[in-house]
Amino acid sequence: MDFNLIQTFLIVAEYQSYSRAAEHLGLTQPAISASMKRLEKETNKSLFVKDGRQIKLTSVAHQLLPKFHQAFAMINDAISDQSTFRLSCNEALIHRITPTNTISICADTDLPSLLNDLRLKQIDLIISPTTIHDPSFISESVFEEPMVVICRQDHPRIAGKIEQERFYSEKHCRFVGDEDFPVSNTEIHQPGLQERDVEMMTTSLSGMMLYVAKHDCLGLLPLSLAQKWQSALNLQVIQTPMFSEPVSYKLIFHKRDESSTSHQCLRAWARDQFATGLNA
Repeated sequence: MDFNLIQTFLIVAEYQSYSRAAEHLGLTQPAISASMKRLEKETNKSLFVKDGRQIKLTSVAHQLLPKFHQAFAMINDAISDQSTFRLSCNEALIHRITPTNTISICADTDLPSLLNDLRLKQIDLIISPTTIHDPSFISESVFEEPMVVICRQDHPRIAGKIEQERFYSEKHCRFVGDEDFPVSNTEIHQPGLQERDVEMMTTSLSGMMLYVAKHDCLGLLPLSLAQKWQSALNLQVIQTPMFSEPVSYKLIFHKRDESSTSHQCLRAWARDQFATGLNA
């Protein structure tokens, strides 16, 4: 069977659209359609049916999909000489990742852009607390940690602990991307929790820490990042039962790489970065 037919099938199955698959592969829509008809002829099976303006996989195609992913990975491993990888890591954990000669780390951006980069093989792996629902990607839990409250050491009203009433009576510095963390969901769904009085919004967790270090306000961020900069920024780090749900970080990668030997090694390396626990 033509290797290119398998690759085209996987792209069409991901987008469930001949036109989007054609755009992805730099081909025409008739060429994609002809390739799929050829594959159906070779397998003697119907693979796609029309669903309004889109197409969807038949039950037979769903059965073939994991087999084709595995076959594609095996063939790709055999012919590929990929020896370097790019990994995108959430800011909260980037201090725990050490780049190597073969693995480079790039800054976290918005999830849709990252997922598109995964599709286009511009990055190979994402480490993020974001939950994804796209069936083209696989998400594996890799590390959990609690959220903590931070404030400057000389805060006039807080010394080592904080109650709920005091927490909500203080001013707050908030990270604009905190919807990826469980705090936002807890505040929305848990009765009795109020809305925080926000005096500053920052576009990064590091910006939040720098602001809190110089002002009488509070911040919320993951424990390991707070511990990393606690001494340098002269911060109090306070654990609180108000936000008991931990942050769960995941390895996110494209399904095509699930059976790839080199990608399995990359994922094993990533897991090893978190094997030493919170105090690393």
